[in-house]
Amino acid sequence: MKKRLIVAYAILGLVILVVLAVVISFKIFDWPRSKPVVSDKVPILSESPGRVIYTTDTSLNKEPFEKECRNRGGVFNPCGRSCPSAAEVCIEVCAYTCELSGVKIISLPDQCYNEPQFEKYAVSEIYEGKMATVDFSSYPEASQFRTIIRATAAKGANFAGHYSIVEWGCGTSCQDHAIVDVQSGKIIHYSLPSFYGLEYKLDSSLLVVNPAANLPEDSEQTITSDYYVLSDNALNFVCRLPGVSAPAPL
Repeated sequence: MKKRLIVAYAILGLVILVVLAVVISFKIFDWPRSKPVVSDKVPILSESPGRVIYTTDTSLNKEPFEKECRNRGGVFNPCGRSCPSAAEVCIEVCAYTCELSGVKIISLPDQCYNEPQFEKYAVSEIYEGKMATVDFSSYPEASQFRTIIRATAAKGANFAGHYSIVEWGCGTSCQDHAIVDVQSGKIIHYSLPSFYGLEYKLDSSLLVVNPAANLPEDSEQTITSDYYVLSDNALNFVCRLPGVSAPAPL
């Protein structure tokens, strides 16, 4: 009786081993075929109700981004604004974006229909009085550049009637700026970066970041000319024009 049980258990053990061997063998040889195919996901830098910012690397194949944008019901922009909507002012380069607002109109909301002109935003009153002492309380971090800010503001207004734009270097092909109200001495904006400077006039509230005339003819990254208007002590984005390539600041 015991011998029969031993034989039965031995046979059962062999059967189990054979079954396990078959299952393992099937898994090993079938793995390449049964491995799920994972599709490459389109990278997304930022997403908001009106725009999806995919990437600033415009050398990438546009087709996956165009398809993803179509699936969203948006309009693909090969040179969209790279700054998130929450950013008041930031340095701009071309980005692959999906425009979700106003998609029924065949237009890209950030693009300029026509280049804004300084005359359209003319300022009639030019301040010629005493220059106020610069007040750093609104932007304490600007005090690290207090020498250049004070020296430039002391020369008087150079923008929008009673404002002084101050510029200093921040690396190769990089400039940063502050805007001072010479009447009150208040710094109304600090850290306005650019690749190739600004264009502005004393008798106009229009300001251009990276004006087209300053852009190089060839480089590695596409940069844009961005237009802002100063109103109520704040810079307001107007529109942008695709420019030529330019290197990122170091």
